[in-house]
Amino acid sequence: MTTQSLLESCFVLHTRLYRETSLLVDFWGKESGIVRCVAKGVRGKRSTQRVWLQPFQRVRASWQGKRELKVLTSIEPEQDSNISLIGAHLFAGFYLNELIVRLLPTSEPHLELFEAYWHTLVLLSQATQKQSIEPSLREFESILLQELGYALTWSEDDQRLPINPDYQYMLAQPEFVWHRVYNSQQTGSSSFTTPLSHELLLPGSLLLKIAIHEWDCPEVLNALKRVHRFVFHILMGGQPLRTRELFRLHS
Repeated sequence: MTTQSLLESCFVLHTRLYRETSLLVDFWGKESGIVRCVAKGVRGKRSTQRVWLQPFQRVRASWQGKRELKVLTSIEPEQDSNISLIGAHLFAGFYLNELIVRLLPTSEPHLELFEAYWHTLVLLSQATQKQSIEPSLREFESILLQELGYALTWSEDDQRLPINPDYQYMLAQPEFVWHRVYNSQQTGSSSFTTPLSHELLLPGSLLLKIAIHEWDCPEVLNALKRVHRFVFHILMGGQPLRTRELFRLHS
C-alpha cells in the first residue's frame, strides 16, 4: 500500500547524487523520524528546490511510496530557519548529522532530540570563532545517548555506590557502567584490576565534575569527549566517523 505523508517539519541531514538529475536525501522528520527519499529532477536547470536540499536546512516536506525509499513530492522552507555554519562549526554540524544518520533507527520519532538538534545548530551558528563549541556538542551527545537507551550515570558505580573522588573507575561494555578499580593498597593484597584495551579508565573526581556539568573546565570537557567517543565507537561496531577524519585532513 502506497503511503502519502502530509507536509512535515524536517531537517535535511545528507544528500548524494542519484542518476542524472536527482538526489537521494536523508530527511529527519519531527513526526516520522529518518526518511530516505528520491528528489527527482532537482538537479535540473529549471528546478528551484535544490537550494532547500542542503544540510542543516529546516524545511517542510512530504513524500510518498510503499517501500523504504520514498519519493519526495513537495518541499518548502520553514520561516526563520536559515542556518549558516562555517569553519570548525560547519564540521561540527556534519558531525552531528553523521551521528544521527548512523545511530538512529529509521522511521522512529525522537521529539526531544529533534529540538535539541535545532537548538545546537542555532548555538553553532551564533558562536564566534573564539567561543568554545564543545559544551554544545557534549550536551547534544548526552541527549542522543539517552534517546538510544544508553544514558550514562556519573554519580554512582555498578554497585550503586557513590562515586569516590579518590578512586579510579573504568567503563566497560556492554553495560556502560562504572566499575571501581582497586590496587594493592586498597585491597591489602597484591591484586590489581587492570583495564583492558577496550575499556576506559577515569578518576572519580572527574566523573563527579561531569555529573554537575562543570563545562568551564577543559579537563572535564575532554574527559566527557573521551567517554562519548568510546561509547559511540562501540555502538557503531568499531567503524570510524567519516567527519572526524575529514576534520583532521582540513585542520
